[in-house]
This record gives sequence, C-alpha cells and structure tokens, in this order.
Amino acid sequence: MYQSLPQHIRQKFKHKFKKYYHDRNEKKTNYSLIHTKNLKYIDVSQVTGSFEIHLKRNLKDVFLNLCKEIIFTTQKNSYHLFITHSDYSISILNHTNSMITLSIETLSDQYHINQYDLYLTQKINLYHYYFKDHFEIILPDQKSYHYKNQNQLNTYTLHNYGLRNPKTNCRGNLYIYHELNLTVPNIQHYQKDIYKIFNNY
Repeated sequence: MYQSLPQHIRQKFKHKFKKYYHDRNEKKTNYSLIHTKNLKYIDVSQVTGSFEIHLKRNLKDVFLNLCKEIIFTTQKNSYHLFITHSDYSISILNHTNSMITLSIETLSDQYHINQYDLYLTQKINLYHYYFKDHFEIILPDQKSYHYKNQNQLNTYTLHNYGLRNPKTNCRGNLYIYHELNLTVPNIQHYQKDIYKIFNNY
C-alpha cells in the first residue's frame, strides 16, 4: 500500500516515521513503516457489561498536541485510536449488551481548564506588587514566560496560549489572576513600620 502512494506523500510518511522506516534498497529485514512494540492496548473482548474507562493525559502533552495511539480490541473488531486532544468521551460498541466508553481527561496541578482556555493563579505579596518589575510563570510546555508588572490586580491575558481547538485549529487564551497575599510572618515585629507607612508619618 505504501509503495502505491504518490512520491510526495511517501516523503511525508518517511519524515514522520523515519525512525522506523527502512529503504527497500538496503539489506534490512524489517520493512515496517510504523513500529507497534510500544503501543498501548485495551482489550475488552471478554467484557460482558457496559463500562467507562478513564484515561488521563498530562497538560503538557495536550498543550503540545502530542498524539497518543491506543489499540482498542472488542469482541468483533480492533480499532487503532489516535488521541490528539482531551476532555471528551468516545463510546464503542463491544457487543449487543456491552458499550465501552472512553473518557479522556487532562490532568493539571496548577492550571484550571475551561474548554480551550487556561486559567492560572499567580500568588504575589506586597513586595512583589510594588517593587518587582516582571513576573515569571511556567507554561504548560515547561517553558518560562516573563511579563511586566503593571502594579494592578487585573487579569493578565496571554492570547493564543491556551489549548488548541481541533475544529478551528486556533488556540484559546491563558488568563493569569493575581492573588495578593497579605500574610506577614511575625507581624508584631513590624507593627510600628506598618503604622508609619499607612498613616503617612
């Protein structure tokens, strides 16, 4: 089937799967285009009832649009599932009395997800608020991002830094909320200084 494809399509396949591709002109025994050794399998061929299977994806993989591949085997068919996004469900008929639902969910400790938008709470104190020039956050792809301190608690918006919408191929936004922490350790020690600051003398 591969050899019947047009040359420019074959080049794209070779580039995508170059790790596993072997030229027929070379004296090698493995001519597989896709290597399946590390693929994950879900076998429900012996399941008699209806079940829901929860699959978890980390936010970095979803943010980078990394494709996950799973072989899903029912009583009559095998499906090769390419999971390119998250936060949705797929229902697959196993047999007459068995429906299997795959629920795919994104895991994140810091970010809150609302469809394709991301929300992050940035905790700051008074020193940060008044004297720090820039704030730093770690994006879902683990890269750092610096943005200017505007000395206000309004939401800071990073356009097109959310998750990709597979229907429109556009990204959502990243909204950063500043949460001011007024807790001061050993505040009694600074009582006179605080009094002077807020009473103008």
